[in-house]
Formats: sequence, C-alpha cells, structure tokens
Amino acid sequence: MTREEADKLLAVREIAEELERLEDGLEELKRRTISSPNMDGMPHGSSQGDALPAALIRMQDMEDKLGRTSERLRRAQNAARRIIRQLPVVKRIFYEAYYVEHDKHDAACRVAGISESTGYRYMRQLGDKG
Repeated sequence: MTREEADKLLAVREIAEELERLEDGLEELKRRTISSPNMDGMPHGSSQGDALPAALIRMQDMEDKLGRTSERLRRAQNAARRIIRQLPVVKRIFYEAYYVEHDKHDAACRVAGISESTGYRYMRQLGDKG
C-alpha cells in the first residue's frame, strides 16, 4: 500500500470523528436554544428576544456544514473501500471495520478475528498512532 493510499484510509476516520463532533455540537446548540414550548407554543429558555433568530441561523449553518462533511465522509469511504479491496482478507476486514465503519479498535479486531496487538500492528503499518 502506498503512503497516499494509507493517508486516504486515515482520513476516513478523521472525517468520521469530525462529523461526530459536529453532530454533538448541533445537538448541544439545540438543547440550549430550543427547550420545550410554553403553553402558548413559543419556545422558552431565552430571555433575549434576538438570541433565538441568531441561534437558528447558527443551527442552519451547522446543519449545512454537517451535510458537507457527511458528503466528504461518503466520498472518502468509497475511496477507502477501493483501496481495501486489494488487501488480504483479514486486513481488509479489519480496515473496513476500523477505518470505514468507524468501529472501536477491539470490535474491529473481533470482527476480523485477530488479536488487539495485531490490530495495532496493522494500524502502525499505516502510520496511525491510534
């Protein structure tokens, strides 16, 4: 596997982690901004009338970024799958589970039927410090 191909596999996991951070941030913003409605149907929790529109704009911006990042992840996963197809079966299963599906290390090792130390060795071969 070339250095460029290894970098593409590593990038998939980084993009997936970025997507998780964005999702968490958006959920937190929603929790802080829009709480349960009052009896009049209007959101409460903010005493500043101008804060809600600004927060809604920020939520829309975050949702747009989430969509772009999700598309980047999809493209990166497809590229990674093309690279992984060329590998021996066990490495292919581990890399698919860990990098493309974003499984935790121990779960990816179980799926591939390898020890965790072998999984770490496979990661180091890509230059992943885990």
